[in-house]
Amino acid sequence: MAFEILQTVVPAIAAAAGTTVEPIGEVPVREAEGAFNVERVVVTTPTTVTGAATNTGTINIRQMRAGSAVATLASLALLAGTNLTAEIPAVLALTGVPTVVAGDLLEFQYVQIGTGLALPAGVKVGVELD
Repeated sequence: MAFEILQTVVPAIAAAAGTTVEPIGEVPVREAEGAFNVERVVVTTPTTVTGAATNTGTINIRQMRAGSAVATLASLALLAGTNLTAEIPAVLALTGVPTVVAGDLLEFQYVQIGTGLALPAGVKVGVELD
């Protein structure tokens, strides 16, 4: 069970928009906690997004500290055969066993490849911390 959940709703991202970044939230200060493990990252879309072979995109969840990227915590490449089904939470694979500390900012980054792949308005992103 998650100790803390940081979440955001991403606005629509048009194809060919390049790289888009949206803040998810700041890791909170807890007196008894020096650091948190990232337990799970979930992305839910209001409509189905179908992956593509060439004109595609990659979702990254990044850890930022003092304005610089520290790590990519989770990632999902929307290639052919990898789809986001409407209203079905997709659990992203974590990169190792990520740890974040109070004050770190977490952000959603969407990198488009080729002419890109659009994302609908209302994509929900949740990062569960333990």
